[in-house]
Amino acid sequence: MSKTAHFEIDYAVRAAERKKQKLEVFCPPNKYGYRLNISNASILPIYEAYKKHYNLKGAISDKQRIDLENAIIRHIAREYKLMYNDKLCEPIIGWRLEQLIECVRVMDIKKAIKAVLQSTAQNQ
Repeated sequence: MSKTAHFEIDYAVRAAERKKQKLEVFCPPNKYGYRLNISNASILPIYEAYKKHYNLKGAISDKQRIDLENAIIRHIAREYKLMYNDKLCEPIIGWRLEQLIECVRVMDIKKAIKAVLQSTAQNQ
């Protein structure tokens, strides 16, 4: 088996494991323009805190979702820079994706909620 084939199989297995564990940070391309997987174990509490803070019931609007995602992504980028002393830039693939997933997994949720709510309050 070639190194490329081995890498592709390994990557596919890891992606399947992450999806199974709801660790996938990004969602697949969609018609709404959403980028983050709200079901992610670290992102979901931020989403729920946002809804509670703004007293929102049910699903949030597309504009609210995009604003929330932008605030979360800014926070993740700051945390990534602190953790790896590197700028998070697209495309996020390979080892950078693995680092990003780890950064989100170990992220301080209370700190993230505070930062995201401050950021979204400025946009209101």
